[in-house]
Amino acid sequence: ARCKKKNGDYRAARDLFAEVLRVQRLILGENDPAIAITLCRLGDLHHKCGRPVRALGSYRRALKIKRNLLGRYHPEVAATLNVVGQLYEDADDAEKAMETYKEALEIYNRNTFHTLQPADVVHYNNHQDVASVGVNTPASTKFDRLKIETKLSELQ
Repeated sequence: ARCKKKNGDYRAARDLFAEVLRVQRLILGENDPAIAITLCRLGDLHHKCGRPVRALGSYRRALKIKRNLLGRYHPEVAATLNVVGQLYEDADDAEKAMETYKEALEIYNRNTFHTLQPADVVHYNNHQDVASVGVNTPASTKFDRLKIETKLSELQ
């Protein structure tokens, strides 16, 4: 699916991601990190195709899984909220974008980034297709927080 997406065959990529999700749900159940990863990739695909509402649906389902697995105040939840805020902004819903950015910023501010323990999470930042497994570094999370603060000031 990722190869099809990379080659610009978005319809085939979407169909393959849908099939991957179906198989993952059969094997893993509904609340597995792999499903959250696939949902984020599907959301990214929808965003690239100019479908921010569909992208929002995929990212919100991924966000629900991440909250269930990692807790409400995990930096990975904040990173996903950051993407959701960007999607609301792309869908011309500044009010929801602002609410979402504020929630992400609250999570970033609650955490002390220098004491994070390694966690097997996938970090998606700004709809990039590259995933890195491991912990958010202090530099990357501070950068995410700065981006959110900048977005909030632009929306006000």
